[in-house]
Amino acid sequence: MVRKREGNAQLGESAGEGADTDSSPELAIDGPAEETGRLSKDIIFELLTSPRRRGVICYLKSVGGEATRGELAEQLAAAEHDIDQSEVSAQQRKRLYISLYQVHLPRLADAEVIEYDEDRGTVELTDRANLLIPYILLDPTVDENAEPKGSLTKRLQNYRNRLTRMLSSDRSG
Repeated sequence: MVRKREGNAQLGESAGEGADTDSSPELAIDGPAEETGRLSKDIIFELLTSPRRRGVICYLKSVGGEATRGELAEQLAAAEHDIDQSEVSAQQRKRLYISLYQVHLPRLADAEVIEYDEDRGTVELTDRANLLIPYILLDPTVDENAEPKGSLTKRLQNYRNRLTRMLSSDRSG
């Protein structure tokens, strides 16, 4: 079963009274994403609130856009515990797996940022993920010249650095 977006109820309200009226072409401000084909700023920021969802996007982008749910769980568990992937315990992997399965992958799929086949456990970035990348790369809390603090922050910064290099080589090539 491939999860498809059914509405914005889980992800926050669509733009309405008192909403930001910025008419940026990549953001939906005039209605739900399924009507406009874009994401609202509120949805973008809600999706990126979780380091695990940011990690999913960064990891997928760094490996060509596709992975299994198990692979994501293992990679993010290693990142969160600042250990090598081969050192991840079954309990650490299981915690991440459940979190991805129950919360994070369905949210990203509902926003159509990923295609998520629950039955097969496969995850693939969609073109919509490109709307989130600039927000992930622009993190004012990270000093690029300083040694990152915290294991997940360190791994996310490494993914972000790889992604930045990858994107810059795409532009120059």
